[in-house]
Amino acid sequence: NRIKQKAEALILKQERKLLGLLEKLSQDILPIKKELEVVLKKIVETVYKELKVSFSSIYIYSEKRKEYDLYYSKATKKIPFPKTISEKDKIVKSLNKSKKVNVIHFKKTEETIIMPYFVRDKLYGFFLFGAKKNDSLYSEEEIKAFQTLSNQSSLVIENCLFWEQENKNEKLRRMSSMNIFSESLSHEIKNPLTPIQLSAERIK
Repeated sequence: NRIKQKAEALILKQERKLLGLLEKLSQDILPIKKELEVVLKKIVETVYKELKVSFSSIYIYSEKRKEYDLYYSKATKKIPFPKTISEKDKIVKSLNKSKKVNVIHFKKTEETIIMPYFVRDKLYGFFLFGAKKNDSLYSEEEIKAFQTLSNQSSLVIENCLFWEQENKNEKLRRMSSMNIFSESLSHEIKNPLTPIQLSAERIK
């Protein structure tokens, strides 16, 4: 009985620690407004290091290839998923349908958390988190915490993408302004030369 109680107390302690870490991570990424790569890597590395999962990875959608590519990963061993996942894959279909954190069992043993993030209701990508170090199953509270992180991630990632597009638009505006200025300057330089050319022709 005492051994069972100690084991349950230990699991509860680890669960509380995990919940605290996920809550802190959810808050930590909110102030990040422009660095998309920073956000993605921070989530992957924090979950891997602090939660001590067997692997932590992120996939991002490629519009050109119509598939999800492995963007960044941390693992103690080779992750049990391919480098590319088709948009027709059952994992992707399941995420698009539920729009929530899913739990799957790889090879019927290793539990894996699949955490999606959406941008304007489109599945932009997803995180995969492997089994915990002690191989205990993820509790309902832990899955809820991952869902909170998923919601926060979607907001932050959408914000980052907005600023990336704004920066691109600003560069285009600057280039356009530079071209207009160059054309205007060229016109101004040519104009004073016209009377000189006419005078030279008259002299001839």
